[in-house]
Amino acid sequence: MRKFILGCLVSILFACGSSPVVDSYILQGTSADYVAVAQNLPKVFIKSLIFPDYLDRPQMIIRKDQVQIEVKEFKRWAEPLKVSFLRVFNESMLQEGIIATQHKQFRQERFNYQLSLEVLRFEASVDNKVNLKVQWVLLNNEGKQILNSKTESIELEANTDDFSQKVSVQSQTIAILCVRLAKMIKRVDAKK
Repeated sequence: MRKFILGCLVSILFACGSSPVVDSYILQGTSADYVAVAQNLPKVFIKSLIFPDYLDRPQMIIRKDQVQIEVKEFKRWAEPLKVSFLRVFNESMLQEGIIATQHKQFRQERFNYQLSLEVLRFEASVDNKVNLKVQWVLLNNEGKQILNSKTESIELEANTDDFSQKVSVQSQTIAILCVRLAKMIKRVDAKK
């Protein structure tokens, strides 16, 4: 009997000592490498990308209602969300025929436009909707004249509690944002 009790206590200690599994996720972009950079594509310099502080964490966020969020301790981003967002944004813009970057390769590198982005919301909700709300401002190449600005709201259904699916839908919201931005930039470009 003592051995049985001792065995149970050891099992309980080992069970308490093990950590829960942490699942890590990453936004997925569209591979747009086939678009020839040699083409005369509009080039956009991303002047700023601002994320709200509540999203600046490794844990994923689920919105419960307008004022309450839930931090998912064991569902995490594999890289900083802002970095992942920018990577997918750049890939999606290239897919739409726009070269977007936040870094100048050469000091004298020229851009057609500058773009400022402020992400206001980017999370899934308890009712399995994914929301992306972004305020953007398109500026001329010198960044001194506003050419257009808007607040975009994109909401898609995830239709599941599966976090992989939610992240996939979040990636889709970025692609939709890029389709809208690219159309507008091409319209502005055609007027030049």
